[in-house]
Amino acid sequence: MVRIVRPGGSDSAKRKFSTLERSRPHVELDLKNETDRRKLASLIEEADVFVEGFRPGVMERLWLGPDECFRSNSKIVYARLTGWGQSGSLARKAGHDINFLAMSGALSAFGATVRRTCAEV
Repeated sequence: MVRIVRPGGSDSAKRKFSTLERSRPHVELDLKNETDRRKLASLIEEADVFVEGFRPGVMERLWLGPDECFRSNSKIVYARLTGWGQSGSLARKAGHDINFLAMSGALSAFGATVRRTCAEV
């Protein structure tokens, strides 16, 4: 498994020491850069599975959507993981854990605990 990461991102220094990232190879690519997009395309040609978590339409704008990937690798499994799905009223919104907890009502269960902990500090 190879993870594609943004070059020089804010977590690049932490990544070296992260338990979750340990021994996981990664490649730093800027997908806004044509040369780096070609590098990713060549990785996709050899891949079994490609998982992306961008908002709907982003990979198509980068010419790395499912249609393009299937043309270069007909056996690839192209998976999309988005917070709000590919369609619907929230599809174009960013999806983060805090949003999901709030929308589901689960965040309210943390309120008293968080307030009490902050008051003790």
